[in-house]
Amino acid sequence: MKANRVTRAAAIASLIGVSYWPVTAQPVQIRTAPRPVMPNPYAPQRDMQQPQTAQYSALEFYIKTGADDLRVNSTAFADVNFKDGSNQHCSFKTNGDDAWGNDSPKTLECHLDRPRTYDELRSARIWITKQDVINFLWGPDNWNINDIKVTAKDTASHVQTCVWESKGDPLIRLTGLTPKFAVEDYDTDC
Repeated sequence: MKANRVTRAAAIASLIGVSYWPVTAQPVQIRTAPRPVMPNPYAPQRDMQQPQTAQYSALEFYIKTGADDLRVNSTAFADVNFKDGSNQHCSFKTNGDDAWGNDSPKTLECHLDRPRTYDELRSARIWITKQDVINFLWGPDNWNINDIKVTAKDTASHVQTCVWESKGDPLIRLTGLTPKFAVEDYDTDC
């Protein structure tokens, strides 16, 4: 009689849309995907902090001139002002050197007076400057810079890391009124 009541209750429950089954089902298993065979090269990368112990002996400057050249009668250089008050002068082009034509890339290396850590280089103020020897036929020189990348290099171990990089069209236009700029004033792509 008891089995008859259970059968009748199940039939009534199915007619009114209620399911009645004893709770004896197995718990749902949660499955995870297997580990990949190789890492995804396009996955987001962690921000790798440079170790404090790494010492860099040189700075490499990659500079790409834009649509306005740097003339023969102009000089170009960088001044690196460190937080400890010391300075490093890096000469790129002197008066009389070949002009840097429109859309021309230049890679220039500046050896530091002593090795520096990544943090020292990253916190330094780097000024890129253009100076003219006034030519009355041409007037003051203007210089468009489209790309700049500053790389810290350890020349002994060949280790290098980006300190600062930015691009534009132009990134900066140096003129007689604005002959220099600090690279840190622009966002970096490093």
